[in-house]
Amino acid sequence: MFAANYTGGSVTYPMFFDSPDDNETFNNIEATYMLGDALKISPVLMSNATSNETHSSYFPQGIWRDVFNYSNVVNMSEGGGY
Repeated sequence: MFAANYTGGSVTYPMFFDSPDDNETFNNIEATYMLGDALKISPVLMSNATSNETHSSYFPQGIWRDVFNYSNVVNMSEGGGY
């Protein structure tokens, strides 16, 4: 957030700004975005409360942690995946 304030950039931006070499981040431009430089947001935009549907989200290469308890939730050190 400091960088956005200092440079005049946006606080929210698409994931391909951080991972321009990962083509899958271009395909998920409408489903996932970054809030600052550390929070990945993947909202459920359409849901049917009566069904048992699941929501998948793409994670670029890296180690992604849960914001609430910092446990190692997704390890994509070899490459991106869902």
